Amino acid sequence: MEWWWNGSWGRLVRRDVWLLRGDVGWHVRVRAGGAEGRELTMDYDDETRARAQLRRLLSEQPEHWRRLDV
Repeated sequence: MEWWWNGSWGRLVRRDVWLLRGDVGWHVRVRAGGAEGRELTMDYDDETRARAQLRRLLSEQPEHWRRLDV
């Protein structure tokens, strides 16, 4: 699992993105607004497509994203 955070606190500006390997395929999960925020999970058949989506998401304000070790 990889976890990225946009470095912002507060439910209006915080964003988290995870890259997860599932039993079948890969998943990119996005959460806006902290622990009680809205979540969206995108499913992919292979890692290449999942990582491409991850790169697209992180390209929005790339200087702010931080990888968090889990």
